[in-house]
Amino acid sequence: MRLERGVDPKVLARTLGVTTARLEGLEAGKERLPAEMMRRVSRILRAQPSEFFCGLVEEGRESAKEAAVPASVADQEQRLLAGFARIRDARSRETILALVAAYAEFGDLEQK
Repeated sequence: MRLERGVDPKVLARTLGVTTARLEGLEAGKERLPAEMMRRVSRILRAQPSEFFCGLVEEGRESAKEAAVPASVADQEQRLLAGFARIRDARSRETILALVAAYAEFGDLEQK
């Protein structure tokens, strides 16, 4: 996520008050991210905390949701969520949600 947002690791580590080595451990999942730090990272990266959990694997298996969705759709979903989280205007988000809901209901009628 840090790379996607173009945030330098040294800058993020300094902002969080941690070493770059600790930041690398957090990013690699070798260390747990404390909730307060997650809140701060979310603000810095302009992301929702839920984005930190996208694509997690449980006990060596994909979660039930991911197993049922083709990989390409799961990738698209992750990109959509990441982009959506960066939209600050509430009206724009609501418009996008309405568009997606309408298309999901009626959009593929032409293909039938």
